Amino acid sequence: MKDKVYRMKSETPETIIESIIKMGQNMKRPIYRGVGRAHIPDSSEYLEYHPLRAGAVQRLLNDANSEEKKKELLGDDDRLWKEIQDYHEEHLIKPMSKIFERPLSDLQKLSLLQHQGAATGFLDFTRNYHVALWFACHEECHHDKDGEIFVFDVFDDRYFKDGRNQEKVFGEAEDEAEDEAEGRKAVEDGSIYYEPDYWVSSRIVAQQSVFVIFNKDMSISHKYLKPVRISKDIKEHCLKFLNDRHGLSYEYLFPDVEGLAKKHRREDPWPLCSQ
Repeated sequence: MKDKVYRMKSETPETIIESIIKMGQNMKRPIYRGVGRAHIPDSSEYLEYHPLRAGAVQRLLNDANSEEKKKELLGDDDRLWKEIQDYHEEHLIKPMSKIFERPLSDLQKLSLLQHQGAATGFLDFTRNYHVALWFACHEECHHDKDGEIFVFDVFDDRYFKDGRNQEKVFGEAEDEAEDEAEGRKAVEDGSIYYEPDYWVSSRIVAQQSVFVIFNKDMSISHKYLKPVRISKDIKEHCLKFLNDRHGLSYEYLFPDVEGLAKKHRREDPWPLCSQ
């Protein structure tokens, strides 16, 4: 069955926001994810692109040199989990321990890396639907495609658990075998959501971040989601609306040195000062 996508006949930023609010009105605590390229259900693009697949999984798929190998990897939950766990530990968590003298938990290290663009097992969500709408509209590489916002209830305890109460999600126990079994069970029994500490990154504060670690194939079934489609023709108007009405801009959402540097790349034109 194809996803039911909510779409207003006459789209404006206001009507889009109304539809997002409507999607979450019966949820205990809705969170939102905005993507610049809308998902097409039951299409051949699933293996190459899925807006609700963690970046770490996509890296593994990019390494698979055939469609058959990609399907094999996605169909083997235990192998996929082990690959992601090893990737996190060896290539992200351990190097971060050398970079930062200040002790950070594994979740804090991964959340910091996620906000700096690293591919992790996390997916970014936000508590603020305005922020989600901004992310659905701002990507230049997808300006000619419809965007989408996904809404779901992070307090649905049938599916989600608070990551702060899961000490062994990604391997923090001394016993490696016990760690793997306990970590795997935590995600099998329910996907993990994690609200990172604000002091970890200024982006976390500005973007009101919530990270989700999904079970099984590290993605989420669409049956838990309520999607809202954003027409490509209204993206620019939405960005102007969000900036004028809510002060949302690249500078606001990326308030750090890297964000400032990316805003002022040498490839981007800059007007001469008036004489």
